[in-house]
Amino acid sequence: MDNSAPSPPLSLEEVLEIYLLCFEAAVAALPPFSLAYAMSCQYDDVDVPVWMLWDTDDLDDPPADPFSLSFPPEYVVDGLMKKDMCDWFCFLLESEVDRKLRELFGARVRWLQCCPRIPFLLATRSGEHQLEIPTHSVLLVTRCDGRMAVMDGTLQQFGWPRETWLQSWNDFLTTRVNTREQPCYLFASDEDRESARELATETDGGFWEVAQERMTELFGELDWEELKNLGTVERVERVKRQAEDKFAGANEEACERYDREQGRE
Repeated sequence: MDNSAPSPPLSLEEVLEIYLLCFEAAVAALPPFSLAYAMSCQYDDVDVPVWMLWDTDDLDDPPADPFSLSFPPEYVVDGLMKKDMCDWFCFLLESEVDRKLRELFGARVRWLQCCPRIPFLLATRSGEHQLEIPTHSVLLVTRCDGRMAVMDGTLQQFGWPRETWLQSWNDFLTTRVNTREQPCYLFASDEDRESARELATETDGGFWEVAQERMTELFGELDWEELKNLGTVERVERVKRQAEDKFAGANEEACERYDREQGRE
């Protein structure tokens, strides 16, 4: 006779962490930013310090004295991995996370766009609109009892520590939203979602279109019953491996598809 007690259900935070790991595996499948130089700057029309970043394609216009520059702090390097990816985080996860949390907890999830209160700005030398503080996208989770939390999958781009990826709404609003701007947050519209869908075929060589297809497959392959029965460390490692395997070669597939499409034009 099996006297073992059934495993308790996963908590809402544990479920969200699984989806965060899936997104992080997708990001890791992209080639990293090829950082050549980084310089801390101040601009009169930007309210926060700016890290100006040169990649290896910008070397025809290097900093004035590049050899005097030290290597940037770790938070800049970490932030580059998630820079400008918050819309993709919400685009890939919103619908599925909403579906799963409704099923398990009676909660709902919505894509929220806010004016972030950031300690610094990462600006690439060759990018557009780099000296403008961007709108930031997160997922707002509303529990069945009305309590709200914010899931932020790209918080490292602003130097915020990864372990704070899930915050209460009040903590997020008071520490990470620029409430001087009005409105300081809005829900994404259907037009925003459609725009992201269209941009997915072009941005990063069409990577996000391939990522969406593979992410949908991954969601269908997650064994939630098995994950529930694993300890925290085992569960995290299992999801990481499964997600990394799913996104292996995604960038190469996107490049091949993009080249084929360009060849037809």
